[in-house]
Amino acid sequence: MTKTEPNKSRRASPTARAWLGLALAAASLTGGLFALSARHSGPPKAAILPLLSGERLAAEPVAGLSLQIPGDPNPHYYLRTKGRWVCASTYKVSCNGAALEAFLAALLAARGMERAATKADWANFGLEEAASVHIALHGRALLEREDRDVLASAAFSWHELEAGESAHAFARRQGEERSLETGFVPRAWLRPVESSFPPFVDARLVPQPFPPQAEHVEKVLIAAGGQTSLELVRTPHEVAPEASGVDALPFAWNLVEQGILQAIDPRLGEAYATFLLRAPFVGLDDPRKASTLLEGGGRAQLTLFASGGSTLVLAIGAKVGRAPDGSSDAAGFYVWNEGAGLLAVAEAQMEPMLLPRPADFTAEKPKNPWDEWLRAELAK
Repeated sequence: MTKTEPNKSRRASPTARAWLGLALAAASLTGGLFALSARHSGPPKAAILPLLSGERLAAEPVAGLSLQIPGDPNPHYYLRTKGRWVCASTYKVSCNGAALEAFLAALLAARGMERAATKADWANFGLEEAASVHIALHGRALLEREDRDVLASAAFSWHELEAGESAHAFARRQGEERSLETGFVPRAWLRPVESSFPPFVDARLVPQPFPPQAEHVEKVLIAAGGQTSLELVRTPHEVAPEASGVDALPFAWNLVEQGILQAIDPRLGEAYATFLLRAPFVGLDDPRKASTLLEGGGRAQLTLFASGGSTLVLAIGAKVGRAPDGSSDAAGFYVWNEGAGLLAVAEAQMEPMLLPRPADFTAEKPKNPWDEWLRAELAK
């Protein structure tokens, strides 16, 4: 690993930069529409309008979002609660808040140029009811009111862009028939990669916001049957001016056995701690089943300690043949993150990486499967 303390923050990731790029691209194309209109002398030939508008949207905060995507039988509902976004229609699983906020910002800033005035033209622009993606913004009563407390909504085309085709889509605003052309392309945001989960779901066993911003994991404890099987501790390391390589890292990792600290290769400890913050799940189950499926706390308990004092516990449960929600056929095992209310299924190959043995850190030439996995993920 590098000198930059990889597990300290997860917010400046390539994925986050990709979301920002999408937002900037949408804003750039929207600006182009304005510039095109401005070149006309006299009255503009086509109206340029915000894609979402309304008195309530201007006066009330956006607390929810819904998506009805072509081919998906059920709409996806998202709710902002206690400072984070959750997918309310899928066990209230945590979402990638940065990505969702970027999507909302681009959506609210998006403008469109009128291309046709009547419903008769919808088919030409992919705006028929069944072919378009429907996006709505909601107030705080999204889950309580029968009308879902809609603040504003619009429908967008869902077509695949041809090679070399400029990024654009078509939209129709709530209650209107006219078709608008826009640089805001929902498909680019909602299907950047194929996934078995709803868009924006944070498919990690340890979703944000753990550890809190500017903090890092400084201790990992694994217990099984009431006995500690592994304890790793991160400590500061004073770097000498002439230090290089591993000796130049500002931290050390230690294996704790019977209260005695044994130094290990810091790259192993850092890679393991970083992996724990990114380890994925492949399936979900109803959190209300956790007490039954993980009776007695499960087969093992994996506790992460943040540098600011907060903790997070992953309970490792029974093995399962396939994800109960049908999202994966791979063999795996249950993981219960009580703090996030997440009952997930991880792939079987993740178990030795989540629950290593002391010997995995003290061997003469130890392998570093966590670093290999992280590098493979970054290369995707």
